[in-house]
Amino acid sequence: MNRKATEPQNNNSQDPATFAPPCLRGENSPLPERHLREPDQGLAEYEADPRAGRPWPEIRDRLLARR
Repeated sequence: MNRKATEPQNNNSQDPATFAPPCLRGENSPLPERHLREPDQGLAEYEADPRAGRPWPEIRDRLLARR
């Protein structure tokens, strides 16, 4: 499969694909843009209120309890 890669983005960029590797960016991306925005949205929510989330051990234990 031939994919067109874009130039790497500056980490300070507001581009929704900031955290996506170059092969996953651009018009030929196999991922919808909303999936590429998720890391930025999660980071923005954390920065707005770091205490709003749950600690990893709590989440891990909940997920492991589902098995």
